[in-house]
Amino acid sequence: MFISCVVMANATETGTRLRIAVVGGGPGGLALAIGAARCGHSVVVLEKLRHPRDRGTVTDRSYPVDITARGMRVLNQLGVLDGDALRRRLLPFYGHAMPWGEKRPLRSGVGLIGTRDDCVLGLLEHIEEMQTGQTAAWAGSIKVLHEIEVESVSLADRTVTTKGVDGQPRTEQYDLICACDGKWSPCRRTAAEQDASLVVTRREGRAGETTYKTFHVDCPRDEVLEPGWLYMVKNHGPPNIVSRIPNGNGIGISMITGHEPDPLPPNFLRHRVGDALMSCVSPEESDAFNRRAVSDAGGGFVVNQLHAGDCCVLIGDAAMSPPPPGAGINHALEAAGHFVALVLGPGGLLERGHSMDQAVRAFSEARMADEEAYAFLAAQKSPLQDLACTIGVLFGMYPARGAIKESYAPWSEHCSMHLYV
Repeated sequence: MFISCVVMANATETGTRLRIAVVGGGPGGLALAIGAARCGHSVVVLEKLRHPRDRGTVTDRSYPVDITARGMRVLNQLGVLDGDALRRRLLPFYGHAMPWGEKRPLRSGVGLIGTRDDCVLGLLEHIEEMQTGQTAAWAGSIKVLHEIEVESVSLADRTVTTKGVDGQPRTEQYDLICACDGKWSPCRRTAAEQDASLVVTRREGRAGETTYKTFHVDCPRDEVLEPGWLYMVKNHGPPNIVSRIPNGNGIGISMITGHEPDPLPPNFLRHRVGDALMSCVSPEESDAFNRRAVSDAGGGFVVNQLHAGDCCVLIGDAAMSPPPPGAGINHALEAAGHFVALVLGPGGLLERGHSMDQAVRAFSEARMADEEAYAFLAAQKSPLQDLACTIGVLFGMYPARGAIKESYAPWSEHCSMHLYV
């Protein structure tokens, strides 16, 4: 069952002020940190990459993300949308568009769209604004440390061991450790080595969508890419996903299925996206695309519970990966918001006198049905399972993925097929 995340704008401390480590400074980790700070806790965010102001938000691994119903609800309830930091970094998202001009507006209202790192930068700027000058409004605090690589956690000591740019290991103790560190999570890996009840299973990704390359589009005309829409551009081969981004350019993903020659032919991108979009792609970018490393969009891990020991919780891709298409950021935000509301927030489990062990176990039990439904949508399926799913759609056991993405209802309410397949 999803617990609505209700956090007041100027929340006061709810009992004991916790020292919380959030491992991973992506959208889910930063949302969790914001919620915890608003509830009066002291948060340290440990992020292995450089600050996006230094590394840029349009890199070889940048890709478009769209925040829709569930993600927008969490951002609104955490007070992020009361300010304009995130909106400055992203564009309004209106819906999906097809290459022949058909548009499918979001039924859940306007969302946000941009690059993943523009979203991160907007959340970081929101944190800065809320903690400085006259606008400081949180009972707690957030310290974000970049270029800090987490090597392990100790469940017995409640510690996190890190390595900074100087290469020296450091170990710090926390009351709570939140693993928001993605598909290859070192927190999850080292926690599972210590807690036999946490079972981690490798899972293959979606067939034909396991790897991709990004491509950059220079100042596209509105008739090629209209701002605020996510385009599915298909010429030959799998569809390409592309959108405008706030700097006026565009960014896209082209799937690499494994059947292409290595190296790719010089005209590969043009063959995939067609002449209209290629008119906005420079020759230099076309050459860079061929040289660019292939990134992994599929495969990952699933877990049987969302906690380890009595002090560690798993959020986002550290819990279940990979996401269904277009749902990753919304899943991470929703899981973070669920944890804040159920455990840390006013009236939450800790305020009501539960121990940390009881609280993290209760979160796992409350959220696990949605996580299993989420993983079910993303998993490769056998032909028999695909047939069962097709029958399930026909008989209304769950709707098309687009409808699930745009809904506010829990994943498990839409995906009852995961109980049978």
